Amino acid sequence: MRIFAFLIYLTLFAGLGQLRAQNPENLSRSFSENIRTPRLYPVFNDQPNPMAPPVIRLGGQETLRLDFDDLGDEEYVDYRVKITHCDAIWKKSDLFPRNYLRDYNDFMVEEYEFSANTETEYTRYTFDLPPVTRSGNYLVTVFDEDNKAVLQERFMVYEPMVNVQTDFMDANMVSNRRKRHRLVTQISHQALEIRDPNNNIFVVLRQNRSWATAKYGLTPTRVNESARTVLYDPFNESNEFGAGSEYRFVDLRAVTFLGQNVLSMEKRTTGYHAVVAFDKPRGHESYSQIDDLNGLFAIGSNDTKQGLVDPDYITATFSLITPKLAKGKKIYLAGMFSDNAPDSRFLMKYDTGLGGYTASAKLKQGFYNYRYLVVDAQGKINNSVEGDHFEAENEYETFVYLRDVQQRADRLIGYKRTNFSRIPSR
Repeated sequence: MRIFAFLIYLTLFAGLGQLRAQNPENLSRSFSENIRTPRLYPVFNDQPNPMAPPVIRLGGQETLRLDFDDLGDEEYVDYRVKITHCDAIWKKSDLFPRNYLRDYNDFMVEEYEFSANTETEYTRYTFDLPPVTRSGNYLVTVFDEDNKAVLQERFMVYEPMVNVQTDFMDANMVSNRRKRHRLVTQISHQALEIRDPNNNIFVVLRQNRSWATAKYGLTPTRVNESARTVLYDPFNESNEFGAGSEYRFVDLRAVTFLGQNVLSMEKRTTGYHAVVAFDKPRGHESYSQIDDLNGLFAIGSNDTKQGLVDPDYITATFSLITPKLAKGKKIYLAGMFSDNAPDSRFLMKYDTGLGGYTASAKLKQGFYNYRYLVVDAQGKINNSVEGDHFEAENEYETFVYLRDVQQRADRLIGYKRTNFSRIPSR
């Protein structure tokens, strides 16, 4: 039995070096044009916190809530939910649902509410996720009455078995020190024996909740067995992020008057349409300090104050005035409405008459952060439109996984969330 377990162990880690360089696909997404504004967030003492990431402690007081809008013609759809446990790189784990759920893995979405006095009618669904019994990465998937997946979101559950310390340092290369953030991570495992940190521990870094640019599987640079600490500060820049700039924003909370950075608002037979103020590249501009939400959005209406079924939907057109990029390069409109990642629904098209790129997005009334991402022919994302400035404030998260062969799953044993800026708080 021990030999068999050891063989499994070797299989799990044989390709670890290759996995370190890979980024999982965009798994948080809507598979239906009718499913809009999905949100997955913690709830504590019945108080929702939609601006917080969907990361909770195993066995803690927080729960998770999923809500989304259905813009389809049917007033009510019998949606169902299933939960899947994943490994550290978001591949389905070997666990069966009975290994991480107390209930049968088929849950009904029973709470719903119809929109009130909106031009675009919709039904808002809400589902409180059941507690899980194992730590790790999870996918929550919503299925319609034909058993087709219409929505999928990620969430994480951690058990605090190690202490995670994250420090911010200058980039290793002098030429990058004014445009990158370097994260130095130290893990202290006083109550946990880790015999082989290089293979047993898997560290992931995430900036502004974007899985598209996350750093996977850092290599330990110093292991102190007596102090039971592991340091991650590689010299290959795998712990460095482009600092970016503060996010752009548009205020779409009103349809009766123009919010900030809105050029026009028009009511048509197809609903409300807005034109957002034209943008230009700022890659070569100096840093500009703006209080932002690091890509998040906040739903709300300044026209009425009746909750989450009162805000209407607006088709907003964004424009970036810039020469056409070289062949093979693409520009995407991005924010947490796109999981802060390139999404085909928000691919921008070049308009010769305008002299720039445009994209339209159907967004619920609210305050939105956004940016423009450039993706080259090899699929690499860069900040050439937005620029990189070491002064920029960003949110960073560190996830520490234990690759546990006996439990046949990766356990999330440490989590740290922090914000970093070179500019002192005002």
